[in-house]
Amino acid sequence: MNKQEERILIKQRLEKLKNKEELDKKIYNNLIESKLLKGQKICIYNSLKQEVDTKDIIDYCLSNGYKVFLPVSKEEDIVLVQIDKSTVYKQGKFGILEPIGMESQENIDLCIIPLLGYDLKKHRLGKGKGYYDRFLKDNNCTKIALAYSCQELDLVESMPHDVLMDYIVNENGVI
Repeated sequence: MNKQEERILIKQRLEKLKNKEELDKKIYNNLIESKLLKGQKICIYNSLKQEVDTKDIIDYCLSNGYKVFLPVSKEEDIVLVQIDKSTVYKQGKFGILEPIGMESQENIDLCIIPLLGYDLKKHRLGKGKGYYDRFLKDNNCTKIALAYSCQELDLVESMPHDVLMDYIVNENGVI
């Protein structure tokens, strides 16, 4: 199965997901209980409807003294904007709510990343644009992907530019 076929398969599985809110809560709990939120500077994505919901994770990080950064698409790359509880957002590329603010040059300690699919070797199947791979290739941070178990594939075909995840957190635990 090629990457495009895998993306179609995963999207079909996600459309059939019945108990998303319950699964999101389990993933949140697994992440918090895992003690993987290390370091002070955390990049996390603002989730789309079909992705693991990150709102509670963002709130947790902001309430617990972390510096929180959200990615903003800038041409073909990602830049980071630090957020707080009063941050204002605008509709960005691909329908993602992006923070309005100054681009940050800080190095992050940890990046929480969305995905479409994954395998048990921690290969990540993204949406195909390579934004996170380009962003992470020069960034020496811990990489955590959030996913549902229905997004697991037998094997994700890896390319030389693909960045491996350090951890994948789903509703069943941490890989």
